[in-house]
Amino acid sequence: MHLNKFFERITNNWPIKVLSITAAVLLFLFNQMATLEERFLSVPLEIRTSEQHIPAENYPQTVRVTLRGQSEDINLVLEDDIKVYADFSENTQEGRYTVPIRVVKEGRLAHIDPLELDVEPKKISLKIEKKLAKSVDVKPRLVGYPAKGYELTQYFLTPSSVEIEGVKSTIEDLESIETEPIDLSGRMEDFTVRVRLKKPDQFTEFPGGDTVEFFGIVQEKTILKTVEDIDLIALDLSGDLAVSGVPEEAWMTVQGSQLQLEQVNNEDFMLTFDCSNIEEPGTYTLSVTPDVPRGVLVMKYSPTSVEIEVSELEELE
Repeated sequence: MHLNKFFERITNNWPIKVLSITAAVLLFLFNQMATLEERFLSVPLEIRTSEQHIPAENYPQTVRVTLRGQSEDINLVLEDDIKVYADFSENTQEGRYTVPIRVVKEGRLAHIDPLELDVEPKKISLKIEKKLAKSVDVKPRLVGYPAKGYELTQYFLTPSSVEIEGVKSTIEDLESIETEPIDLSGRMEDFTVRVRLKKPDQFTEFPGGDTVEFFGIVQEKTILKTVEDIDLIALDLSGDLAVSGVPEEAWMTVQGSQLQLEQVNNEDFMLTFDCSNIEEPGTYTLSVTPDVPRGVLVMKYSPTSVEIEVSELEELE
């Protein structure tokens, strides 16, 4: 009897009672949420695609995630506690697709309650293309110049070619890849540097690593120089003899370091002919020998021989 009266009391005006309970719950939840605080985080966006495809245009590297919860809870959350991704892996054809951006709670974030999460933007539209991998040559990007009088004569890259992977439309016609700038300014000796490879776009990757070793050989610069109005000098001529008929024009082309050749004068170069075997007057044809500073190489000169008249000294007087 008493049990029946109990059920009657519960079911009497039950719609009003349900509404009252619902209102109370909502009021409680509203009061709870009103006391929650907000925190904003910039979280890296992960793009997921099938193994054969890759993004073919720029996309936001980070998204904004709003945390709403108790301050003592959300203030302890780290970036690593949130994973944000857009999944294009179900799209197996090239084209433009729009997918939602999803948030995954990890670490301490998974145990916080109450908690609200919101991400901005909520969707992302992206062009997807096929992925291509191939081997390409590496070329150094050289900037600046060695010190005056020096030059880069040779260089070696290790490795000289690399594996590159990226969007097919970018990779398929690519034959070589450049390094980041290698500065030669003021260098006077051999040097070795490690330098990164320059990506054609943000979607390109280097599976074997994105750095190479550059070894440069720097030496004094070698130049050619033509010296004119050179003296032709008779060597070891007997004191009672005199020479006539010596050509007035003489020149030579020499090779040497730029620094050295810029410092020498015409007087440092001469052509000579040996008269030590001449004992009496007459006509003689003698070979001409160049005389130049040490370290200078003679490429050619003129005359290479002279025809001279040798007379006794008294006759000329």
